[in-house]
Amino acid sequence: MMNLYSWIMGIVGAICLTVLIDVMMQDGETKKYVKGITALIVLAVIIAPLPKLLNEGFEFDQTIQEYANTANEYSLNNDFIYAVNQEKADELSINSQYYLKQNGFENVKISCYVDYCSDFKLRLVNVDLSQLVINKNVENININDEIIQLVLKATGANKDQIVILN
Repeated sequence: MMNLYSWIMGIVGAICLTVLIDVMMQDGETKKYVKGITALIVLAVIIAPLPKLLNEGFEFDQTIQEYANTANEYSLNNDFIYAVNQEKADELSINSQYYLKQNGFENVKISCYVDYCSDFKLRLVNVDLSQLVINKNVENININDEIIQLVLKATGANKDQIVILN
């Protein structure tokens, strides 16, 4: 695989050098000869490894397999994914607090926590009601049930993932 990479880089380098020489040369008879020589050099760079490949019995499947093996060496950065998911959870917490405020429940502190995995999956939603202020006229309601229903709508969590703290 490295030989193929070196071969391609050699071709690219020879072509870049040819273009550079072509740009720097003035028009005239000499430029024609220099272009011809550089074209032969590029051709030599392209053809040079072919006899070696033909003698070794170049197998395309083996090259593909080597590439696949190097691709498997890359892995997900789970810490980064967790940090991004936690940022999403923090944003969800802020939006949920705003949703509760719109529905008459102020000073509710919501904290969302996610699993340490590649998909965004809520693990726990803590709802702190220690500083709760109710700004709507309500009679005979179960505050915990009302807030749980609003948090369910705002977060999309399951009821068993919501923990009410008083």
